[in-house]
Amino acid sequence: MVEIAVVVIVIAVLAGLVLIPIGVAVFGGAALVVLGLGVGIPAGIAYHIQLRRLLSEKGALDRYWWVNPTARHKHLDEAEVKSFARPFYVGAAGWAVAVFGTLVAAVGLFRYAVMMS
Repeated sequence: MVEIAVVVIVIAVLAGLVLIPIGVAVFGGAALVVLGLGVGIPAGIAYHIQLRRLLSEKGALDRYWWVNPTARHKHLDEAEVKSFARPFYVGAAGWAVAVFGTLVAAVGLFRYAVMMS
């Protein structure tokens, strides 16, 4: 049920983008990308540093731990996972904002291309 709600919200937001001016969509989307990356990248770095340190202390650090780091959470107890939960979620939210900004800018650019043709 949650998935259906997310899809409906995304479709409604993207459909609503046709109501805002093209320039606002393009530059607003670009601003969201910058904001998302500006918040998400430092948080992601902090998460990966903490996770690497904890996995190393437990002897559970393998060569490709960074490829799928969330799969390594099972090697840690609940308190250790909670210790890096904030940067994990902030980094994920930053990524989501950057992806949404990319979609907003792409819709604005598509509308501009259609208008110019």
